[in-house]
Amino acid sequence: MARKVLLGIGILLTVVGLLLIATDSLELQQPGETDEKQVKQKIDKKRIIREATELGMKFPEDLSKEEIKHQAKRVGLKLNSNNITSEKESNDNKPVRIEITSGATAGQVVQKLYQSKIIKDRQALLELIKKANLENKILAGEYEFDSDISVEKILLNITGNRDQ
Repeated sequence: MARKVLLGIGILLTVVGLLLIATDSLELQQPGETDEKQVKQKIDKKRIIREATELGMKFPEDLSKEEIKHQAKRVGLKLNSNNITSEKESNDNKPVRIEITSGATAGQVVQKLYQSKIIKDRQALLELIKKANLENKILAGEYEFDSDISVEKILLNITGNRDQ
């Protein structure tokens, strides 16, 4: 008797499982539904950003140079206007492209920026990266910088905060 009950429960679970799998795969095949999900995700993201802004969150791309300096001082950095400005090219303001490879260290990234003449003080940028605890937050990818970009903006770009 117990054997028949257990067999019935097993068959029931198998049938229910197959039905759930079948209905789930049907939902995945409907093309209009994925568009709806993407729209909903975008709306949710916009709502979250709006609510965060209302609660006082400031996004890095919205911060002024003075606010960035204030935050750097708050974490204990001493910034001179000489070591936080990038080097300006004498003749033109051409964008410079650099590529940061996956697994590149902060030192390697700073060296690439220095060799590309985007920055003029390696040590200041490296210190800023370490004080702001951004060593492991530098994202791999290809970046384009103007020759007169500030170090703060460079940091915002290479750490993924670059929706400009």
